[in-house]
Amino acid sequence: DLVRSRGLGDVYKRQTYAFQLLRYANNQEPGNEQIVCMLADMCIQYGNIESAKKLLETIEKPGRITEVLLRKVYSDE
Repeated sequence: DLVRSRGLGDVYKRQTYAFQLLRYANNQEPGNEQIVCMLADMCIQYGNIESAKKLLETIEKPGRITEVLLRKVYSDE
């Protein structure tokens, strides 16, 4: 079975979305859990676990979403 490639267009769209999130996050209160978790999840999806850990560590009062992602990034250690 062959897996059809999504193509560079989809990669570009995801990167553009990530940059939009970063710009939005810069205008928010530091440690905004939802935004930071979305960015951390994107890092995890792309295999950048260290960046996800750094993002998650910036959250001052971790909630349920953060706890789930923290378990995900530290489960491989």
